[in-house]
Order: sequence, then structure tokens, then C-alpha cells
Amino acid sequence: IEICKWYNRFWAKGYNGHEDSVFSAHYARFFILGFFLKLPGYKEALQFAFEKSPEKEFEQNGRQLPFGCHAFRRYEPEFWEKHGIK
Repeated sequence: IEICKWYNRFWAKGYNGHEDSVFSAHYARFFILGFFLKLPGYKEALQFAFEKSPEKEFEQNGRQLPFGCHAFRRYEPEFWEKHGIK
């Protein structure tokens, strides 16, 4: 929370993205946050959550469901229904 407040105060003027972007490897390398956070690699991140391509990510994750998911009703809802998530 403190990092988000700090980021918002100094850099986020007019930024309307999501906090996920602030903590992602893509953006963190451009900001000082990258020096304070240990960011996971792609395979480790797949164990945490899927989003836009759940079927593909499921295969890449050794046919294991993640801890959570983002926008499960938006991207391939039939995938999630197959796994009992509606």
C-alpha cells in the first residue's frame, strides 16, 4: 500500500492504468520499485493467476489451475466452466 501511495504521489499524475501494471516486470524495471521488489518469473507467476489465455496458460502450467484468475468471465469462460467456476 505504501509503495502504491508513493508511486501515485510522484509518478501517476494522469495515469489511469491498473495497479497490476505498477508491479509487473514490464513497468517495475522503469521505476525505482524494481529495486525494492523481487518479481517472479513467468512460470512462477502462472502458479498465481491466469487471465487472457487460460487454456494455453493451463498447459504451460503443467495442467494445474492457478491460485486465482483475472476476468474469468471475460476470457474463455468455457474453460473456467469446465473446471467448475461459473
